[in-house]
Amino acid sequence: MTNPLKASAEDQELIALFAGLDTPCVSDAMDKLGLHGQALRIMPLADLDLMGLTNWRGA
Repeated sequence: MTNPLKASAEDQELIALFAGLDTPCVSDAMDKLGLHGQALRIMPLADLDLMGLTNWRGA
């Protein structure tokens, strides 16, 4: 069974290609090409609970 939280080889390749670009440049290029995109299933880079930040909005 594959780990759903681990990026596939194809995703890792795409990440490497986009790593040197900033978000506005990618967004502008997508707009110019008429591509509508959105980021799905973004995972946090840190465990907010361990950092004591789970209540940072006062929720």
